[in-house]
Amino acid sequence: MELDINFVRFGGPRPLALVVGHERAGNHFLMNAIAACCGYSTAPYIDFDHPEININFHQPDLVENVLNGLAGAHTASVVKSHHHAAFFAPIIEELAAHVRIFYIHRDPVAVMESFWRFIQGWPWAEGPKAESVLEFALAQPEGRLLRYQMHQHDSMLRRWQAHAEGWLSLAARHEHVAALRYEYLRDDYAATMVGVCDLLGCPVENYPEPDRDDYIKAAGETDLPISEDEREALGSLVRGTIQSDIL
Repeated sequence: MELDINFVRFGGPRPLALVVGHERAGNHFLMNAIAACCGYSTAPYIDFDHPEININFHQPDLVENVLNGLAGAHTASVVKSHHHAAFFAPIIEELAAHVRIFYIHRDPVAVMESFWRFIQGWPWAEGPKAESVLEFALAQPEGRLLRYQMHQHDSMLRRWQAHAEGWLSLAARHEHVAALRYEYLRDDYAATMVGVCDLLGCPVENYPEPDRDDYIKAAGETDLPISEDEREALGSLVRGTIQSDIL
C-alpha cells in the first residue's frame, strides 16, 4: 500500500515495532528505549492517536493492512497506540509475520494519579473532570478518550483493568506480543530490554538508556496535589476493585 506519511525507513526488512499501553503507562519510555537499543526511530514516531493515515479502527482488516503495509515499507518509526486489545484481537495472528507488539502496563495507582493531573489541565473534554484523583478513578469514562475503547466501563479504574486484562491475555497466547511492566523497565532496565531486543531480533552488547526527562512528565500535566490520605484511599480502592494478578 502507498504510504503518504512522515516516517523513517530501514534499508531492509525489520519487524515493525508497535508499542501499546494505557494512557500514562510509560509508552514513550519504552518507545525511546527501543530506539536507543535497536536503532528504531521516535523522531518521528507513528501515532495511532492522530494518525496521518485514514484508519477506521473498528474495521480490523483495515488496521491489519495498515500495519502490514508499514512493515512492508521497512518502517523504522515506532508505532504508538493506546487502543484496547479488542481492536487488535481479530487480526492478531495475521500480524505475527511482520509486527512485534509490546504492551507496557503500570501500577494503576500511579496511572490514575498521572492521568487525573493530565486531563484536568486540558481545555477540552478529553475525559472526566474531577475534583480529586479518587473521584476521577470512580468516574465513568467520557469525552475524547472514548476513541480508544470498544465498550463502555463503569469507571476509569475498570477501564484500566479491561485494558490490562485484554492485552495481557493476548500476550499470554501469542509469541509476537510481549507484556512488560513499567516498573521493571524503570528499575531493572537492561534485564528488561534483553527480552525486547530478542523479540525484535536486534542483538546488542549494552543497553543504552534514554534520557528520563523525555518521559517522566508530559507537557500539559498539572501539579495538582495529592495527599497521602488520598493516595492511601486510592490504593484501597484499587485493591478492593481489582481482584486479579495484574496488579
